[in-house]
Amino acid sequence: MGQGGSQIRENSVIHEIIKEVSDLENCDYTELPPLHDSIDTDALERVATSHATIHFTYCGYKVTVKNGNVIIDT
Repeated sequence: MGQGGSQIRENSVIHEIIKEVSDLENCDYTELPPLHDSIDTDALERVATSHATIHFTYCGYKVTVKNGNVIIDT
């Protein structure tokens, strides 16, 4: 799966966020704005593999990544 021409590993936290938000929005992931416009995706991947927690907003949803788990509040 790619977004904006980039390749995203299917088991990555980025893939999970984009998939869940596109499901919530009832649209194809290509219709979403690029995730990297909301957060540094390289840093997000590093945080996802650590014991840290990060919060940010994407497409109006509050996204939390904690210990590699994704929680999206609607």
